[in-house]
Amino acid sequence: MSERRVLSEPFRTWLAGELGLWQQSSLITADQAAKILGMYESPEQGRQRRQSWLAYSLVALAMVLFAAAVLLLVSYNWALIPAAGKLVLIFGALAAVYALGFYLRYQRGQRLLSDAVLLLGCLLYGAAIWLIAQIFHMSAHYPDGVYWWAIGVLPLAFLLDSLPLHMLLVALVATWCGMEITNFHHLGALFWGRRWAVIPNGCYLALAVAAGGLWIAYQRRSPWRVMLFVPLIAWWTLLQPLAWRFDQYPFYFVAAVGALLLVAAESHRPGSQLDIPYRLWGALLFGGSVYLLTFWDFHRWGMFDSNPMWVLTTSGLILALAVIVFGTAEWLRYYHLERGQAAAADHWNDIRRRQWLPLSMVAAMAALSLSQLSALEQGPATGLAIWLPVITANAAMIGLALWLMWIGLRDDRATPFAGGVLFFLLWIVSRYIDLFGELGGMLGAALMFFVCGCALLGVVWFWRNRKEVAHA
Repeated sequence: MSERRVLSEPFRTWLAGELGLWQQSSLITADQAAKILGMYESPEQGRQRRQSWLAYSLVALAMVLFAAAVLLLVSYNWALIPAAGKLVLIFGALAAVYALGFYLRYQRGQRLLSDAVLLLGCLLYGAAIWLIAQIFHMSAHYPDGVYWWAIGVLPLAFLLDSLPLHMLLVALVATWCGMEITNFHHLGALFWGRRWAVIPNGCYLALAVAAGGLWIAYQRRSPWRVMLFVPLIAWWTLLQPLAWRFDQYPFYFVAAVGALLLVAAESHRPGSQLDIPYRLWGALLFGGSVYLLTFWDFHRWGMFDSNPMWVLTTSGLILALAVIVFGTAEWLRYYHLERGQAAAADHWNDIRRRQWLPLSMVAAMAALSLSQLSALEQGPATGLAIWLPVITANAAMIGLALWLMWIGLRDDRATPFAGGVLFFLLWIVSRYIDLFGELGGMLGAALMFFVCGCALLGVVWFWRNRKEVAHA
């Protein structure tokens, strides 16, 4: 029998109730109802699964603490150990830990414990890189240490498909990108042992690693894997202006990347769980960036690029990324995942319904970036250069909030609906403080919080009544 599917306790209770009603209506027999429930894990299996994940997390944390303890112990006696003894200690510890991890995995079938032990081995492997460099007094390009650490973790993470190793790999690749690009963006890209000055130092291997991780995630239909590798791609993308040596970092580019994640989320098939990470990270990135843009004073701090060429380049880059992301995502959806089964009319109607707001957000960021050209003529604190971004950002904040609430109603998901409500309340409170804080004082603030509390109660009442009507 195939492995039973995971089902949350509330949905299992709902399904059991529905099956009872179908039995009473003679739509299914008792044996059929039992077979349907048998496809999913039992309540006891669900509890055991949650307990095992808790134990898994605690054991992985324990391995991190063990690694720290070992490093501190070795460091305390490091000067007393001869060089040959140090090498024997390093390689012996690595061999023993990795051997124990593979033994637990393939001989004892203890997958979770094996993952924790292999995590300890990968942490010790990273420490070994710096310890060996210290033994032989080697000095080099220091981000290379993190790079080779990630290279060592990469095959284990992908071949064993271990959650802790995936997390460690993403953290290492993200750290390497940050160190390499922020501190050494003036160097050329490294190919075949030499620097090529004509190619920016963009850490392109990170994109390949993230693409491989996403490929595995989609093959296994795993939202948690997507949740790990989507922010790595976003982080790498946000670092590229530094790698390409922009005069000033293009702030609108950050918001545009968040909007593009929302575009990617809406390119998934209805009901897919794989769109959740894109929507989560996209809403946080776009919402956080636009929230800052809603304040008048933020624009008076002089965040504008003084080079017209870079302003035009940023706007063009945003639009080019929009075409690449939207085109690739829609091609994968309609011609690969669905293999062209959707009719052309339904295809384009679905795109207009799902994508018009995310694409409008991307276009707005490109237009705001282009509007900086007026700031070069009028000054950054006057005229169109400040009014247009403030008005557009406030409209985008409201649009994001309403769009998330609509997503929650459309997909029957409470999380995006609640996120939209919180974004809207954040916008209301911020506008009150920004515009009427001094005028209203403490009494005005009290009234504002009372109104927001009533609004939250109204939202809860609406959602509960909607759920009751939907399941009636």
